[in-house]
Formats: sequence, C-alpha cells, structure tokens
Amino acid sequence: MKVNQLTLILIKYVLPLLALLAAGLGLYQWQFNQDTLLSSLPKNSDSDLQSLEDYYQASQSLTPQTNTTVTLNAVGDIMLSRQVARNMNQNQQNGLWPYQNIEQILLESDFNFGNLESPFSGNNNLIPPTGLEFNAPTYAIDGLKKYNFKVLSLANNHVYDQGDSGVTKTQDLLIQNDIIGVGTGQSKQSAWSGGVKEINGVKIGFLAATYGTNKPSNTGQTTVAKISELQMLNDAIIKLKSSSDFVIVSMHAGTEYTYQETFAQTNFAHQVIQAGADMVIGHHPHWIQPIEQYQGKYIFYSLGNFIFDQMWSQNTKEGLLLQITLESNIACIAAQPEMQCSAGLQGSTSKAEVKSINLVPIIIENFGQPRPASSEEATNILQKINIQTTKLFP
Repeated sequence: MKVNQLTLILIKYVLPLLALLAAGLGLYQWQFNQDTLLSSLPKNSDSDLQSLEDYYQASQSLTPQTNTTVTLNAVGDIMLSRQVARNMNQNQQNGLWPYQNIEQILLESDFNFGNLESPFSGNNNLIPPTGLEFNAPTYAIDGLKKYNFKVLSLANNHVYDQGDSGVTKTQDLLIQNDIIGVGTGQSKQSAWSGGVKEINGVKIGFLAATYGTNKPSNTGQTTVAKISELQMLNDAIIKLKSSSDFVIVSMHAGTEYTYQETFAQTNFAHQVIQAGADMVIGHHPHWIQPIEQYQGKYIFYSLGNFIFDQMWSQNTKEGLLLQITLESNIACIAAQPEMQCSAGLQGSTSKAEVKSINLVPIIIENFGQPRPASSEEATNILQKINIQTTKLFP
C-alpha cells in the first residue's frame, strides 16, 4: 500500500474513531468527578438537590455569620510641647508620663485616635517655654505607641509650627512606629487620601481637615486638608468608603474657649454626613462642645483637651473621651479543622455600625496628665453641653 493511501485511511477512519473515544472518556471523567463531589457535600433532606448549582444556591443561605466588634477610644487635642515636654524631660525623658493616670482605659481598647497638636522637628533641645510654636521631643512617641494610638489627625493649625521639614519628620516618625497620620501629605491629594485601620476584619477609614494653619508652608505648597475644600472632601469620602466599612472624619475648627459650635463647623459636619461618612469628631476649641445626631449619624463638635498644659481655667482642664464600639457581620466559610472568617473569603465585610458610645469625661492635672473624672465631676462636665447620660446608642 502506498504511503499516501495509508495517510488517507488514517485521516478518514482512524482519527475520527480516536476522537470519539477521547470524548467518551472525558464525559465519563466529568460525570465521575461531579458524582464524587456531590456525594461529599452535606445532604439536605428538605430539598431535591440534583446538581452543583442546586448545592451552590443552598450553601449561600447556610453561610455562617459572625458578629465582630471593634472598640476604639477617641480623644481631643494632644499637645506634647511646652510644659508637657518639660515635665516629660524632668521625668528622665519619659514619654509615658502624660498617660499614667488613664492608661487602663487606653490599653483596653483595640486602638485609640486623637488630634496630634504638636509636630516633631527632631530637635529635642527645642522646648518652647511659652508661645504658640509647638515642638514635641521625639521620645514623646513612646507614649503614643505604648498606649495604642494607631491613628492620629495631623490636620490642625499647628501643623507647620516647625516648617515643612517638621511635617515630613512627623509623618516619618509615625510611620516608623506603625501609626497612621491623616490630614497631611506630600501633596494636597495625598493629604485627602486618608488612612484605613483594619481590626478583626473590620476596616475603619479616617480623614482629617483643619480650618487653617497658624503658619504658612515654607514652600508655598499647602499640603494639609482644609474644611473649605468641600469637593475634595466629597471625593475623598466616596473613595474611602469603597475600601472601608466605617468612615470617621476629624474636624479641627471652631471658636476657641466657647461651648457653642459655629456655622462653619456645622456646615462642614453636615456636608461630611451627606457625603456618606459615618461620624464626625471635632477639636480645636479647647472646651467640649455639643453632640448632634444628624441623619442618624453622630457629630461631636469638640472633645476639648486631652493632653495639654492649659491649667489656667477649669474649662480647659476638662475633656471628653469617647469609647466607641462598632459591630459588623462577617461572612464565614466552613473549613477544616475550624471555621475561618475573613473579609477576603466570602466577599467583603458588611458595613459596620455603631453599637454604643460611652462618654468618659476627663480632668487634666499636673500640666498634662488626664484622668477619668469622678461621678460628680462627670455630671458637671456633661451638663455644660446639656447631656444627661454617659451612654449613647444609634
């Protein structure tokens, strides 16, 4: 038989036969794999599950859910310069000194948040005795780190007290100590980029903005977020919501030494909520200010001072600490040997909600040491903003 005739026979008869055999084996293997997988899935006596699609649909309704809670403390102005710095320096450069009378509350939370009112220049010999140009010694970072301050607002009127280099030094020092600084950046866009802290699978986003600054940027390029930049605020919230389960906006604004919020504070705070954020936390007036529920979301116009040396009046020695508990339902997938729950396994976490907020009035002593107020002191402090309870709920 000639070679070309053999080739024709192979093409016409043998190859189609081999193709049919291969297809048959593949179909058998697929059916075997499906039967094996179906037999390994749990049986449901209440329904007639005939296919993988049936089992998939049934499994969605049986996906376990777990309630996850996150606790964070929020405080007002933290100023680690002037007399506070001198006290730390006189106590063997002890950066833990300011927190000694309130450490239990700070250590019991998942993390803490506040407004860092004093930049770090890196020059520990520069301790201003008076005045409004603040500089925190670098060893003061020890207290922020030990007492669980994982997120800090840097957008305030003192951000440029040590120039642009002070802003950069502060940002770098926080990063080195695993602390997220929000409200400033290398550009206006990065100042509005915010930050996200993830705890137990729940992602909490933070933004911060200030009414202005005492000193201008040395370079002329403003790299701090401002409350007047409402379009950037709106865009930033929309973007942050896509990667967060709860969004908090820090507001540094208002008239100093008054219990009454201003129109600028109210306007900004309402814009924040309308844009989709979940809470506004304010500071700068050095006195506590009213609490408002707007569209079901809490606005704290001013938490007053937390660590400060303003011992010349009772009102500046008082502040408010918020113990915030958030709750989120996280989907879980059953796995051996135990249940695994993660935002990345079964979609993202559901939106976190406020479960409760506990109000803890504080008193500052010794030029910079806050402590929880006594029951009588707490009542007097809260009465100044017409609050009769220490527990808030949605």
